[in-house]
Order: sequence, then C-alpha cells, then structure tokens
Amino acid sequence: MTSCGNGQQTPSAQSAPSDTPPVASEQITAKIESPPAPPPPDVAWPTYHGDTSLDGVADIAFPNALEQAWQFDAGASIPNPPVSADGRIYFANLKGSVFALDTNGSKAWSKSFTEPMGEGKPPRTVYFDAPLLLIDSTLIAGSSSGTIYALDTESGDVKWKCETSVPILGSPNFADVVIDGKAQRRVYVIDEAEGALQCIDFESGTLLWKGPPVQRCDGSPALNGAMAVYGSCAAAIHVFSAIDGKLLRETPLDDDSQVAGGVVLLGDSIYSGSRSGMFVHMNAQTGEMVWTNKDCQGESYSTPAIDATTIVYGANDGVLYALDRAAGALKWKQDLDDTPNSPIIARDKVVVTAGGELYLLRLEDGAKLWSFSVSDFVVSPSIAGELVLVGSDDGSLTAFAGKEAA
Repeated sequence: MTSCGNGQQTPSAQSAPSDTPPVASEQITAKIESPPAPPPPDVAWPTYHGDTSLDGVADIAFPNALEQAWQFDAGASIPNPPVSADGRIYFANLKGSVFALDTNGSKAWSKSFTEPMGEGKPPRTVYFDAPLLLIDSTLIAGSSSGTIYALDTESGDVKWKCETSVPILGSPNFADVVIDGKAQRRVYVIDEAEGALQCIDFESGTLLWKGPPVQRCDGSPALNGAMAVYGSCAAAIHVFSAIDGKLLRETPLDDDSQVAGGVVLLGDSIYSGSRSGMFVHMNAQTGEMVWTNKDCQGESYSTPAIDATTIVYGANDGVLYALDRAAGALKWKQDLDDTPNSPIIARDKVVVTAGGELYLLRLEDGAKLWSFSVSDFVVSPSIAGELVLVGSDDGSLTAFAGKEAA
C-alpha cells in the first residue's frame, strides 16, 4: 500500500430465629459444592482495532504461550484483520470474497459480489481493500470502487448499498449521535484521495453529508458520539463534528509528520504516531498538544494500543515502543526484526505481529514470552472470544488459543 508516509453481590444469610430447637443427638454436615466456572469471555472486536475508539485493548488474560487452535484456507491473501462478535468471525480476501466463520473454524457462509460495467460489458468483481466493520447483526464492507455494502451477518445477504464514488481504503466506523433529542446511528468512511469524511445513515444506507477535504488519508476515523478524528498527509490531526461534518479544529504537526495510521480517541485525548516517528498526545477539545515523544527512530503507521497506563505502537525500524500514557516517557522498546503491525494490549500481555511472526510480549517490560512463525507475511492480529486471529498472505486465517503450562 502506498501511503504518505479497543458483580452481583450475594445477599448475606439471615440468622435463624431464636426459637429454633437445637439439634443434640446427631451431627448434620452439608456438602459444599464449588460454584460453576464462569463462561469464557465473549470479547467482541467490531473494528480492525477493537472498539470505535480504535484503542486496541482486549479484556482477556492469556498465559505465557499460545498454541494453534485451527486454520482456515480462504483461497487468497487476507489483507486486513477479521472482526468478530457473538461467536462469529468475519473477513474478506483479495479475490473479493467475504467469509463468516464460527469460532471453531467452520465456515458459516461466504459471498462474492459483482457490479455492472455498462451495456454489453461483463460485470466486474467487487474487491474489499478496507477492513470490515461489525455493528450488531450488520457487517459493513467498503469496496475499492467506493460502494459501501451492509450485509446480514446470518446470511451474508445485502441489506443496502451506498455509492460514495471514491475508493475506500480505511476502515469504516460508526457512532450513535443525538440530534434534536433523538439517537441516530451513523456510519463514517473517509474519501482516501481527498481525506473528506462521509456520513451514512445506518438504517437506510443514505449518504447524508460529505465534509471538507483535508488531503489524502490512508487511515481510519476514531469516533465517539460527538467527534470524528483522523490524521492525513497534511501532517495534521483533524477533529470533525460527528453530527454535521464541520471541521471543529485541526492541529498541525512537524512537516515530516504525516499520519497514515489510525489515531486513538479516548475521552478528550487523541493519540497518534507519524511518519517522522514523533508520537503525539493532543487535547481533542482545544487542539493543544499535551506532550510529544521523539524516541522512535522510524516511521510509525500502525494504530497504537492504549490502556490506562501504557501506549504501545510500532515503526518501520522494526521496533515496538511503549510509552507512559500520562507523561509520554519511553518505558521500553523491543526489536522484532521487522515492521510491527498494530498491536493489541490484553491485560498484562501485548499481542503483535511483525513480518510473518506472531509474538506475545510482557506489557510491563516488553520481554518476549512466545513467538510463532505463521507465514511469510501476516496482518495485524485481532481477537474473537478467547482466540487470537491472524490473517496471512498465503490465504490462511489461523486461530491461536492460550496454552496452559503442563
């Protein structure tokens, strides 16, 4: 790709009434059974990097090693991380097929699409270069020709289509906005060439508005109910109204700090890497810089993973960096011998791919705990329940589960 550059309390037992007669002649013992084990976590992964904030955080605990659970052959290279929820996994391959798998690796359905080319011409295959988006029972897929498809997750049937007439490279995203006191769900995509934000009504597929251009954008917007945030080749971070698409503010970075990866929006804080290697933390309400870090020696196009205390991101110098979220100071760095993709923070672990390898690192200090050679090249990992999913250039989707110590 050419680029410019996410308990109930048990009531206390009442004491027995005082007139209960004592038991004197026999001892009564009760068998105390252990409570049933809690069900495994159903960790949803609706965007390529977790939730709509793109924070890359999964609330799941992995042991110090993983093992292959299953592998599915999709027949062609898988260019983006899968999305998942409710026991289903969804992804597309470079031949234009969209797949739905159960979490045991069995195929639920697959679909391919064509679009007309004009009278007397055969229809052409629709290709999906952008990551998918999962919203409840609807799968959103943006095509390279600019059509947004809404698919039923049970069948793969088309619910609606929206023509944007511009290639979609970055992941669609969504938000629930309130207009005149009424909640409305909307889907957002970016015009790659101009960097203009486009808004689609989720229920009908109607294109509602298109915002002003800001220069080329290869990334994806981070969303909340008020703002849509992304960077661009203008070496700036742009904040738009999620309601009407108006540019609220933008903050220029250094001349060489173009932003081609996804940014993270957490509350009023924006976090992003850049082509120069500079990592920034901005105030989303004012556009002011909170801190910057320039420890990275390469170009950073990955979407960072951010939990309560730590920021983890990669660069094309082959290094994974971890920063203190509050102050921006370097906590550690780990050489992975190839460009790290967008990482995931899973409690005390970091899950990341680089080249054809899948790694499990310790979040505290970046120590390598485990690695596995998957293929020649793999995309960023994603999560489905208790599984780590990795798509590869050989067309395989591989699922990994935690490997308990013997």
